[in-house]
Amino acid sequence: MMNVRRSLCASTVVFALALAPEAMAQAPTASPPSTVDTRIGQLKYEGGFPAKETVEKLYNEMDFQRAVLAYQYAEPLVALNEMNVGLKKIDVFEGDVVVMQRFLDPHGVVLTGNDSTIYGMSFLDLSKDGPLVVETPVGAYGAFFDLWQRPVAEIGPEGADKGQGGKFLVLPNDYAGTVPAGYFPLKMSTTLGAVFVRGIVKNGDVKAAAKPIEEIRIYPLTKKDNPTKTKAVPATGTKWYSISPEGFDYWERVAGIVNRIPVDQDGAFLLSLLKPLGIEQGKPFKPDARQKKILTEASRVGWAMDQAISMAPRAADAIIYPGKHW
Repeated sequence: MMNVRRSLCASTVVFALALAPEAMAQAPTASPPSTVDTRIGQLKYEGGFPAKETVEKLYNEMDFQRAVLAYQYAEPLVALNEMNVGLKKIDVFEGDVVVMQRFLDPHGVVLTGNDSTIYGMSFLDLSKDGPLVVETPVGAYGAFFDLWQRPVAEIGPEGADKGQGGKFLVLPNDYAGTVPAGYFPLKMSTTLGAVFVRGIVKNGDVKAAAKPIEEIRIYPLTKKDNPTKTKAVPATGTKWYSISPEGFDYWERVAGIVNRIPVDQDGAFLLSLLKPLGIEQGKPFKPDARQKKILTEASRVGWAMDQAISMAPRAADAIIYPGKHW
C-alpha cells in the first residue's frame, strides 16, 4: 500500500512539473491596475491590494448600504412602536385602551389611518408583568399583533372567541408555565405587542359602536382574581402624533427596540446588519462621529427610497385598480 501511495505522489509531482512551464507561459504579464473607477469614486491600489484610503472608503460604503437596508427592514418595528410613543404623550400607557370614539380625525396623525373607522388599541408590555389577560366583549372585532406588525390572533367571528367575547391570554414567547383553563392562549414573539379593535357602526349609532372597545379589560394574569380597572381614554379631538422620526433620531428608536425582539429569523438578520453600526442588544448605543454621519445619511436615503416605492412602484401587481395611481 505504501509503495502505491509513493507512486501516486511521484506521478502527481511529475505531472505538475510537466504542466508548470505551460502554466507559467499563460500567466498574465500585465501589472494590476493602480486605480479602478466605480460608482463610489476612484479606488486606489498598491501592488494589487487596496490602499488605506480605499479600504476606508469601502468600509464606509459597506456600512452605508447596511444602514439603508436596516432602515427599511426596521420600519415595521419603528412605525408601530412610534404609535406607543405618541400615545404616551397624551397619557395613554401600556395596558390603557385608547378609543377614537367619534372616528379618527385630523388631530390624530396616524400612519394609514382613515376617518371612517372607530379605532381602539392598547399596547401590551410583557416585560413588566408577564402574561396579560385581554377580556373582549361580544361585538369586538380586531386582532393582536407583535411589534413586527405580524398578526398573532384574531378577535371576533374568525377568532377563537367566535365573536362572543372572552379572555385572551397573551404569553411571552418563552413562557413555559401552565395555561389555566378558560382562556384563549396566544404567544407574542416580541415583548411589546398590541391589540387593535374596530367599532362597527350599525344604523348610524356611533356611540354603540365605540362601546365594545371601551369595555375591553386588560390586566396581568397574576391579578386574575382581583383584576385592576382598565383606563379607557377617548382621543377623538385630541392632538397626538405617531409618525416615525427622521434622521439620527430614527436610530435611537431602533437601538431601544432591538431589546424587544427575539433572535429569530427576522431578528437575527436585522441584528447582523446593525452590529457594525454600533447597535446591539443589551448594549448602550454610543456611535462615533463616523457611524453617526453614515446613519444620518442612510436615514435620509432610506426615507427617500420609501417615498419612491410608495409613489411610483415598479412591481407590475402593485396597482390594484386599473387606471388608478394608488
